Amino acid sequence: MMVVRRSMDYPQLRDMLRGKRVAIFTCNTCARLCNEVGGKDSAERLAARLRKDGVDALKAVSVSAACLMGKVRAVSDDPVVSMCDVIVTLVCDVGSACAGTCFGKDIVNPVESDEFNVPELGKQWQWHANYNPTFGMPTAFGVARVYTYKVKEDYKNLWEVPNLLLQKTPADKFTATAKLRFTAKDQNQMGGIVMMGLNYSALVVKRVGDEFQLQQITCIGADKANPEEVEVLATLKPTAKDKIDYQPAIHEDIFLRMIVNDGTCQFAWSANGKTYKTVGKTFTMKEGKWIGAKIGFVAIEPGAKTNRGWIDADWFRVE
Repeated sequence: MMVVRRSMDYPQLRDMLRGKRVAIFTCNTCARLCNEVGGKDSAERLAARLRKDGVDALKAVSVSAACLMGKVRAVSDDPVVSMCDVIVTLVCDVGSACAGTCFGKDIVNPVESDEFNVPELGKQWQWHANYNPTFGMPTAFGVARVYTYKVKEDYKNLWEVPNLLLQKTPADKFTATAKLRFTAKDQNQMGGIVMMGLNYSALVVKRVGDEFQLQQITCIGADKANPEEVEVLATLKPTAKDKIDYQPAIHEDIFLRMIVNDGTCQFAWSANGKTYKTVGKTFTMKEGKWIGAKIGFVAIEPGAKTNRGWIDADWFRVE
């Protein structure tokens, strides 16, 4: 039996499952509340869609908490589930690990990549607060846009920033890489990637004068309004400049990467996507208030009356 986490788009999943007997396993608590990535209704909808497309989806099974081994074991002996060749899990990384243990097989390909090729965010993504259109949006141009959020004058740290675009960490060991263009209309606008939690660290490009600085921003005890520590890692020339008279922007095309290994995070960057340079200090991850650490995008700026900058994320790939 194979256990595969739902980590690919539907056509890929459907094609992989053809000719196999399939069960859908999900959590009806956290996964249901996380943009309905999981939950009983989502599992039933996926099973019905697979059946319609000719896949032998035998059953959808839900538990109240997939992260509790006892809950998973209670359904692991289900005779219909035992007949299946593949179990698709709509759960968090902890739930996937529990399913892999109880059903007797390892997890396959627990990634949460997104090419941003359609104007709809993947279900793995969540905004840090209730969505507002000024945060940004997926576009029809093959990128996801995140606008710089204007922080308060007494800004402390990212805990108060609502437009972080995040997803749960997929495993204990993984590498996440983002290809993006950061556009800055004014000074001190910044954007990049972040490992977010009660403690966090971000790798960002920040406009300073007519250049960019590559910075690592770290905060310990973000929920307690503790201040950030900033380390300047490099100075970067813009890769493009607007040729207009009114508030011309400068742009930085860059690849940003985080390498996660059993609770630690190390950043790296590349100008061409081929050769990466490790930068900054190794960061020890810390969970959030109710859930584990999250990864994704950050874009902020001072609260002055200026035109916003933005990130255009071409893709986000997890390996």
